[in-house]
Amino acid sequence: MKVSIWQLGPSMIQQMQRPCNECKGSGETIRDKDRCPQCRGKEHLEFKRKGDDLFVEHTLSLTEALCGFKFALTHLDGRQLLIKSNPAEVLKPGK
Repeated sequence: MKVSIWQLGPSMIQQMQRPCNECKGSGETIRDKDRCPQCRGKEHLEFKRKGDDLFVEHTLSLTEALCGFKFALTHLDGRQLLIKSNPAEVLKPGK
C-alpha cells in the first residue's frame, strides 16, 4: 500500500491509503529479468505457485494410487522429472 499525506491547512492534514502501482496491492512483484519471456509473468496453465513452492495437479486412477505409478513431468525449464510411488505406498488426495 502507498500512504500519501497532505497538509490542508494549519493543524489539518489528510492521509490517504491506496494500492501500490507496481504490485496492484498484491504485495509481490517480479523483477523484469526473472519474468518468463513468453508470458511475461501471467498465470501458468499447469503449474500453480503457493509462496515459494510450485504445485502441479495430476489425476491418478485408483489402481495407480494403491499399486504404485510412474510418470514423467516436464518442468518449467524443460527438465524431465520422474515422479513415482512404490506399491503399497497408499496416496491420499492433496498429498
